[in-house]
Amino acid sequence: MVYGVAVANDASRFASGGVDGTLRLWSLGTGGESTILARYQSAVNNITISGDGRLLAAAVLGYAFDLWSVDRRELVASFPMGPRGTSWAIALS
Repeated sequence: MVYGVAVANDASRFASGGVDGTLRLWSLGTGGESTILARYQSAVNNITISGDGRLLAAAVLGYAFDLWSVDRRELVASFPMGPRGTSWAIALS
């Protein structure tokens, strides 16, 4: 089950995350999956892509807010939430 989808402003790609803990980056041009960024032990319940399309933020249930570089496909920062942490919304500007 997918919990979150975020589309880049230039409509070139989108990200998805869900109950299986997989954070994926997709190409809209080809319609195919381009990268699995992470496989978490908990659900990815919220995601967003920054306005310039360079950063992706993911809220992982009971774990952390993770910030990813979309172009480099690497984790650039992680902000722990604690074992009972959750997020109902996440945004980047």
